Amino acid sequence: MGGGRVRAGLAAFVLVSVLAALWLVVAPQEPPLVLDASMDPDSVFEAVVVPVYRAQCEGCHFRGGEMYSTMPFDEPQVTLEWRGEIVTQLDEKGGRTVEAWADWASGLREEAEGP
Repeated sequence: MGGGRVRAGLAAFVLVSVLAALWLVVAPQEPPLVLDASMDPDSVFEAVVVPVYRAQCEGCHFRGGEMYSTMPFDEPQVTLEWRGEIVTQLDEKGGRTVEAWADWASGLREEAEGP
C-alpha cells in the first residue's frame, strides 16, 4: 500500500525536477548590454547603472543615506573602484549590468590614457 504512494511521490518529484531544468534551458534571457566607444560612459552610467542602484541601494548610498558620504553610488568612479564589492551585494541581473558597464568604461579609460 505505502509503496504506491512512494512511487507516485517519486514520479512527481522527477517530473517537477525535469520541468524545472527545461525551464532553465528555454527561459528567455535578457539581451546583453551593448556598449560601444561612441557612447559617453557617464551618460550610460546614469541611464543603465544608476537605476539598478536606485532599485537596490537607494536607502544608504544616495543623498541622505548613511553610506553616501563614504560610498556615493551616483558617482561613476565609485563603481569603478569598488565594483567587486558592490556586485556581491546586488541581484544577479543588477550585478551583470554593473560589471558590463564597469568593464566597458575601464577599457575606454585605459584606451584614452594610452600606453
